[in-house]
Amino acid sequence: MHASSFHDEDDNDDAPKTLDIHDVTRKGQLKPLAKLLKHAKQYNIEVDALDERGRTPLMLACRHGHGKCVEYLMQAGASPDIKDNDGYAAIHFCVLASVDRLVGISRAASGIRALGKYRAFLDRKTVDGFTAGRVAKTRTLPRAIATKLTRIRVVAHQQCTSPSRFAPPTSSRS
Repeated sequence: MHASSFHDEDDNDDAPKTLDIHDVTRKGQLKPLAKLLKHAKQYNIEVDALDERGRTPLMLACRHGHGKCVEYLMQAGASPDIKDNDGYAAIHFCVLASVDRLVGISRAASGIRALGKYRAFLDRKTVDGFTAGRVAKTRTLPRAIATKLTRIRVVAHQQCTSPSRFAPPTSSRS
């Protein structure tokens, strides 16, 4: 059985605390996330642990515009392909973050760039068959959002060194 947290007794505070991978990614706390990922095997912490809504820490980092957390999680082997209970993958959460006034387009773009850097498929579809661009159009009223998403994808594409980062994953046949 995998866990999503561990009891941190090495903390400098007077009282030890429990670190939860979902909480630290939601809040964008890089040092606690690094500590969790460092001790993941020792404490049996699953980098793709699901919360009550079926969301992974990567999805939460994307949804809240924490690009560095996205990078840490991708480097630790988090899967951008997992879908939550509503059928959204990490890329869809970046798009949702881009239309959130508290997150904004710039922070959402950092998540998309991090996903692209680690070869995530950016045209992943929801269970309803919607790409990230379509999610932006159906979840928001302003037409400017679709334009912003296109700009994000162009910037992310320009920062990628390999065009294969935008290709769907290939399945290997045995």
